[in-house]
Amino acid sequence: MNSACSQLQDDWELYALGSLPDEVQKSMSSHLESGCTECQRRYYDAQMALTAMSHLAPRQRPSANVERRLMQSITAAPAPSLSAWSFWKLVPWAAAFACLVMALWLVHDRKRLQAELAESARNSQLAEQNQKALRDELESKLEAAQQSLKDNSTTAVVSRSATPASPTGDEAKNEAQLRSQLAQALQQAKLAEADKAAMQRQFEQLQAELTAATNRSASLENELRLAQQPSKPIEDKDKKQARANSDQNAILAAELAKSQAEVRRLSMAANNGDRIERLLKSASLQQISLRSVIPQAGHATARALYSPQGGLLLVANSLPKLPEQKCYQLWLIRKGSPAILSGGLITLQDDGEGILFAPPSDTLAQLTALAITDEPAGGSVSSRGRKLLFGAQ
Repeated sequence: MNSACSQLQDDWELYALGSLPDEVQKSMSSHLESGCTECQRRYYDAQMALTAMSHLAPRQRPSANVERRLMQSITAAPAPSLSAWSFWKLVPWAAAFACLVMALWLVHDRKRLQAELAESARNSQLAEQNQKALRDELESKLEAAQQSLKDNSTTAVVSRSATPASPTGDEAKNEAQLRSQLAQALQQAKLAEADKAAMQRQFEQLQAELTAATNRSASLENELRLAQQPSKPIEDKDKKQARANSDQNAILAAELAKSQAEVRRLSMAANNGDRIERLLKSASLQQISLRSVIPQAGHATARALYSPQGGLLLVANSLPKLPEQKCYQLWLIRKGSPAILSGGLITLQDDGEGILFAPPSDTLAQLTALAITDEPAGGSVSSRGRKLLFGAQ
């Protein structure tokens, strides 16, 4: 309710009686027509109060004298003009009609307000019912979930007592690590099989080369023996031929010496053939791959197969050629003491291939890594050269 409505709240009884000035009466009628519900209610209450008050006054019958005087005044008074009579005749009817219209409008507005209040009450009641239904549903679901959790816990206890426990996160991680190690072991086994096949082919080639070198050495020895047999006195004209024969004998002798050295090398390798074969068939065979660690080693690589019962076999490839006062030496790096032991000297071929075979030893059981260095000719007791290749388990 605004300030204008508050100023009019004491005038609605006078407005209902029609006792206000015309300007105020028209202003309040316009205000009612604007739809102010609060002022319409006050006007309706004012009408109800005036109606009730009209019934509270006691009824009195006028005396005969009053009636006589009234009739005398009526007969004595001139007849009113038609226009005056018409005007005063229509005013009550117009006022009655306006009051009827206003009453009907107020009744309609009152019913509308009551309908809105009833609808609001019904909506509020429906909202409360919906909230109660939702609350009941949530409570039912909560009870069902608690019961399900209880049943699952009981089932889990029974399952754990009847079946093995499912793996935890750590167990799953350990299982994954074991699977990875198994895959690596299978890969290493495949590489070991490939190395075995390569070693077997090299061994067969070595035996063929040994046979050919032995035959070549025997042929050179026969040729040299024939060339060194005493001949008839050499004439002056044959001296030139004799010198040529002497040069040929020297060449044959050099080739024979080289062939005999090759025969000795191949014989030594052939003598290790049985041990190499036992190494390749060893059940505890392990392998270590070596890679170059400094630029001076170039693209050299090496692979070692070993077992405490079968020994150690190392095959290196693409080793750079060393000066005559240098050699390649293998070093064993162990867990025990001493931590570093010499594994032997590596025999280097012209094509950069190096081979070394070490006999069986308990020191191989604690082997963790291998290294190849360049040392003075003949080798060293302790490593003093450059570490060229390195590999670990």
